[in-house]
Amino acid sequence: PMLGMKLTGKVGENSTVAALYSVDNVIESDRATLGRYTHIPILRYKHSLSDDSYFRLMYSGRELEHSNNRVVGFDEQYRISKSGVIESNGFISTAKDVSSPTTSNGNTFGGRFSNISRNLDYIFGFRNVSEDFRAEMGYITRTGLLNFNGLVRPKFYPNSSLFQRIDLEFVTGQTKDKFYNLWETTNDFALNFYFNGSWFFRTRMNYSTEVFANHVFQTSGIHSQIKAQVTKEIYATVLYRSIKSIFYSTPEQGKGNVFVASLAFEPRGNFQAEGLFTYNDFYRDSDNSKLYEYTISRIKLTYQLNQYVFFRTIEEYNNYRKQFTTDFLASFVYVPGTAVFLGYGSVFNQLHWNGSKFEESNNFLEMKRGLFLKMSYLWRT
Repeated sequence: PMLGMKLTGKVGENSTVAALYSVDNVIESDRATLGRYTHIPILRYKHSLSDDSYFRLMYSGRELEHSNNRVVGFDEQYRISKSGVIESNGFISTAKDVSSPTTSNGNTFGGRFSNISRNLDYIFGFRNVSEDFRAEMGYITRTGLLNFNGLVRPKFYPNSSLFQRIDLEFVTGQTKDKFYNLWETTNDFALNFYFNGSWFFRTRMNYSTEVFANHVFQTSGIHSQIKAQVTKEIYATVLYRSIKSIFYSTPEQGKGNVFVASLAFEPRGNFQAEGLFTYNDFYRDSDNSKLYEYTISRIKLTYQLNQYVFFRTIEEYNNYRKQFTTDFLASFVYVPGTAVFLGYGSVFNQLHWNGSKFEESNNFLEMKRGLFLKMSYLWRT
């Protein structure tokens, strides 16, 4: 990043405008083909209607010397009743690459109707994304899709000293991959239990598939989660999944386990300690051999000295990469928009230098370090 600016304001009683603009340095190895700078403008106009309804127009772009990507469109939300909302959005994109003399055009459009009430929730929607839709200033997981989805969630409030609420949840989604002309599916049934005393338990069974590399792979499985406020100061979450999964590099079908556990401790309102443990593995279906095992352990400490000064430190160990990272952040926020941030981070690997090359070791060697300072000042007219 080299330069960034933001402008917001009101137009009349019910309309607002916002603009973001940034100039980024292109990495040196790409400057010969792409140019020296990347310009990214983002514009938004919003008109508020009654209740929480609104209509917005948006434009965003990524401009380089010999290429560009531009996206323009709208989104809207209209409340038709106390519990019912209709939403839709649509965008068109154009993109010009250095390697191609032609401009590619794409589009996406989707809509959703949701009704959220005390006893019943139901949501139905669809989404179409063309194969050539591009939005490089953001993030898109997949293109070339046509999706239909729905959710029905009846809620029950038993007269019980144990249960506060019980939900049944039915979810379905049918997606066509336009590149391969194949369909994938997801179909879930879940039970949600809300216990008196701030405890929550969820179990979910699903039958699902995913299209990848012109094949349909299984991703079905079972999922269980429990959240609890153990005491006034302690919060805990445990998640377990046993699922069919994909090893994308080969690709091949397999299965795996996911286990996540977190613990938060808040002895005082201005201090919090959080621990997170994540485990993933993968077994091939062909011979039931274990392909990998991935474990990440993380600790975060947060201390709010007063209403202006804030400290945070994060330490994380990646057992798969044999890597340990530490990050520290100090901030002074006078008012939102007027602030100073100071940060420092290090990366350690379990390596040592034998005089000619790096070798694995039980000791940690600092490989990278970084320091940053960010200051901002809010000026209003």
